[in-house]
Amino acid sequence: MLQDSFLQAYRHLSGFKHRSKFSTWIYSIVLNRVRNRLRHQKVLRWSSLDQPQLTQEGERPYEFPEKIPGLDEQMDRKLQLEVVEREVGSLPIHYQTIFILHYFQNLPLEDIARRLNRPLGTVKVYLHRARRSLYRRFVAQSHGHPGRGRSSARPSPLSPGNLPTSSPSGVCPPPAHLL
Repeated sequence: MLQDSFLQAYRHLSGFKHRSKFSTWIYSIVLNRVRNRLRHQKVLRWSSLDQPQLTQEGERPYEFPEKIPGLDEQMDRKLQLEVVEREVGSLPIHYQTIFILHYFQNLPLEDIARRLNRPLGTVKVYLHRARRSLYRRFVAQSHGHPGRGRSSARPSPLSPGNLPTSSPSGVCPPPAHLL
């Protein structure tokens, strides 16, 4: 399709009016070719949201697929968050403060350093040590206590992408000494 678009552009090069960049002109040719192909293949299917859908069971209203996580996934996430909150509460106060401000309050490290009146490098080191400490605790729990450990099929609460963004109640409050 791209090759056909370039051939079409070459054939119609005399039609280029210099009102826009050449790349914009080529791009519009390619985009129009893609649209035409989709239209001819009937890939774009238009349907009325007011008209009922015809199914094997008969007519029924159009249903939008849900894009929210399922109940099991929401419960797992909530339980993981509670475990992380409990473990964060047992960290030394300076690690705890930075971890909560960064992951629960969504503050950038620069703002945390300014609020705590600490160098940015120190804040980064404390955050790294807090994460490392939590990671070690979760690994120890999963290997050291068979009844309380996590199954290998379930990801650790501290695996990438699993760090908390808010507590189950909304936003985790900062430690009392920051208030």
